[in-house]
Amino acid sequence: MNIPGIEFVDGLFSVTAIILAAVGLFLVFLDLGQTADAGGGLRAALRKGWAGLADTGWRLLPGLVARQLAVRSDAFIEHWFGQSEDNMLASNVFMAMTLVVIPLAALVNMLRGGSAFLFLVVLAIFAAYVLLMILGEMRRAQKLTAFISVAIFAAVFFFVPGYVFTSLTGRLLNMPIGHAVLGSILAAPLLYFVCQSAVLAARLGARRLQAGPLKSVLDRQFAVFAASLPFVYLATYGAFLAGHLAVADLPMHSNWRMMLASFLATGLAAAITLEAARPHAGRLATAGRLLIGLLIIAVLALGLGPLGGAFPGASANLELAWQVLFGFDPRIGGPALGPLFWLVHLPFLPPLLLVLLYFGAGIAKLVALFGGPSRPYMMSGIALALMGAAAAAVASFI
Repeated sequence: MNIPGIEFVDGLFSVTAIILAAVGLFLVFLDLGQTADAGGGLRAALRKGWAGLADTGWRLLPGLVARQLAVRSDAFIEHWFGQSEDNMLASNVFMAMTLVVIPLAALVNMLRGGSAFLFLVVLAIFAAYVLLMILGEMRRAQKLTAFISVAIFAAVFFFVPGYVFTSLTGRLLNMPIGHAVLGSILAAPLLYFVCQSAVLAARLGARRLQAGPLKSVLDRQFAVFAASLPFVYLATYGAFLAGHLAVADLPMHSNWRMMLASFLATGLAAAITLEAARPHAGRLATAGRLLIGLLIIAVLALGLGPLGGAFPGASANLELAWQVLFGFDPRIGGPALGPLFWLVHLPFLPPLLLVLLYFGAGIAKLVALFGGPSRPYMMSGIALALMGAAAAAVASFI
């Protein structure tokens, strides 16, 4: 049976296979021209990783992957969503954007006949900052000073980038999908700055709480949720594009309601997946947490369509959500891998990436049995080539 959109999936696997095989062969040939004891930071890191795989048994491999995932994800969040003083790149970009780019863009927009609201907000922030400096020097009106400080923080770190992000996204959602995908790359940094500020605010609030579930949620789970939102934003536009390329005749549901539903469902799915995959006592406990997490993610996927307004006027939203989840499109009246199919499967992206990580670790462990860590590029290239062969095998069965 010819399913609309299946050709796109076949092409996706084929392109993935070609890219993995090409990169793998490049790494193999790159290592052939180097001596076994050649230096380099990346080579040393790969050599260390391959040595760790060689020393780890098959039964201990899932635990190694879980520990590395927890360590790397925590380090990523701490570096990119922690104190801005620890990340000069993010700090400098934020200062340039809020102090130069956004004020100039707001001024140009006002002079061209657009809304003056954002420019007036920027002027109000500068005026409030001058007033704060004057009151601070005079050491008067302490309560007013505290209020102005909080207002400036909220305006600079939340309102201004959030306002520009929502305005830009509102325009992108009404553009042709190709232009929207390119524009989303420019809008994602604005969302990143808002999420970074939210993580910092949540951690400041968590410090005032005693140890307990709420403190853990604010300190770790919320950080993962917020850190995933810029990637969810880009993935949602990717789902719009994939659905359009797969079945161009179906509506893409590119609106704010669907975007917010994707934020909620996929962001929670990322937090649930990372928390469930963290190493705990016993493999059965970890497997149980992953199973429970997968069930919760399935519920989130079922709710994404109705929450995003994909079934307007439908009386049996849950039944339609089940059908779409298994590839049935209500507009066609049959199976179709259209835009809605890709959107409702976005919450499964984090657990899918986790499965691919375990699969890649298994392939790497298999390769490590037949070679040592002295040729890390070659070993990595062989592993990538094998993954490409697996993708090609899947494409041949579609």
